[in-house]
Amino acid sequence: MADTYGFAMPPKKFEVYQNYPNPFNPITTINYAIPQEGNIVLQIYNISGQKLVDINEIYLYPGHYSYIWNASNYSSGIYYYRIYYNEKLLENKKMILIK
Repeated sequence: MADTYGFAMPPKKFEVYQNYPNPFNPITTINYAIPQEGNIVLQIYNISGQKLVDINEIYLYPGHYSYIWNASNYSSGIYYYRIYYNEKLLENKKMILIK
């Protein structure tokens, strides 16, 4: 549709996609879609529950967004990412870093 009209339609629902690649070494991409304006928070945790990344995107408009995580300073293992919309948890997903 974007090719025809010159713009993409906003998403119809909230979606948090599995990161890719997964497993990864050392860079991965986290994609998500929001259908309504609002505040987004993305957090990444290690298997012990220690918060490693805390990205607060204040007031995003409807659309598709990406976050690229470079984990070159972290060891191999299982990590989790969470995305919140207006302080409500949308999704919690697992990813694996293999070096």
